Amino acid sequence: MHIAAVLELEEHQLPQVAALAAAIEAKANEWMDVVKTGRTHLMDAVAIDGRPGMVGLGAPDPRCAGRIRASETGLFELAAGGTAVGTGLNAPPNFGREIADKIAELTGFPFATAPNKFAAQAPSTRWSRQWRRCAGSPLA
Repeated sequence: MHIAAVLELEEHQLPQVAALAAAIEAKANEWMDVVKTGRTHLMDAVAIDGRPGMVGLGAPDPRCAGRIRASETGLFELAAGGTAVGTGLNAPPNFGREIADKIAELTGFPFATAPNKFAAQAPSTRWSRQWRRCAGSPLA
């Protein structure tokens, strides 16, 4: 799960978020001369250019990529070698370390075996939570 999440994040998701932000920024710049009606909290009509609407409602929060990347660090700890309810029973000696080293070598990401195989499963929840938070950020 962690390996797939890191690869998906690095190869697809973060580049697509960056591309979306760049496309919205470019479109917002095109709409700079378009005047439209905006509303204040008291529902007063105010003339605004098209940029605030595009950037405010459509652009991903620039902090999102940083939050997602920060949550990614926990994904580098693998629960590999934690057979038999995390005890390592019936696993070859150093299996967790060796498999993590090989995965790191193959992927180019700093995967390592987790010292606590149970706790190593929580980062995927944190990572998922950051995506949900960022998905709702343009509407927040």
